This record gives sequence, structure tokens and C-alpha cells, in this order.
Amino acid sequence: FGHARSQRLNLDAVAFSVAIAACTKGSQWEAVLHLLAEMEVEALEPDLLAHSAAISACEKAARWQQALGVLARAQLCGLRLNV
Repeated sequence: FGHARSQRLNLDAVAFSVAIAACTKGSQWEAVLHLLAEMEVEALEPDLLAHSAAISACEKAARWQQALGVLARAQLCGLRLNV
């Protein structure tokens, strides 16, 4: 995404969600959490799917504290995850 910014491309929530899904499939939990944080910096609201993918990525890597942090953040945003 750094390259996209250097090219002055506007990244939307869909682009971030696609990247989050790809990172989840690639077991890149740290990248997923970074992308969620970047969405907030860009004033984009991560949706239910983005949060669910992040929790899944953390779960697969046995990063339960991070998964619980994502869950808490989702709940603060008013999202209801089915976990």
C-alpha cells in the first residue's frame, strides 16, 4: 500500500478489505493488523468482514490476545461478530 500512496492512488475500504483477506489466507496476521490500523489512519471504517478476517488470521497464528483486541475494537464500532 505504500507504493500505491506514492503513486497518489486513493485506497478505499474495498481495497483494504481485499488486502486483509489475502493476508489472512497467507497467514500474515501482523500485516492484517497493520492494515486495520491503516484503515483507521485513512479515516476508513473497517467492516464486519475485515474484522472477522483479522480475528481469523490471529486465531490461525495462535495470537489470542491480538484476536481479542480486534474483537473489542469491532464491538466498540458497533459491529456484532459471530464468534
